[in-house]
Amino acid sequence: MVYHKTLHILFMGDVAADEGRDLPELAGSVDSYLATLKKLEGLRIKQILCSHRDPEDANYLNILVENAYILRKNCQ
Repeated sequence: MVYHKTLHILFMGDVAADEGRDLPELAGSVDSYLATLKKLEGLRIKQILCSHRDPEDANYLNILVENAYILRKNCQ
């Protein structure tokens, strides 16, 4: 991931879900993915760019976190 601190743009690449999916395919654990997303919550984000979906606003990060928590709960 890359964050442009002047323009407040976060490029998530493949860390974001593909268009029409709730989460990306995870190579590691859901907890590791959640920890990565939580580190981003302190950033001032105006726009999120992803590899396989249209640009998103900052709320998309919250959606990813919520979906990851749901997945973690369903896997227990």
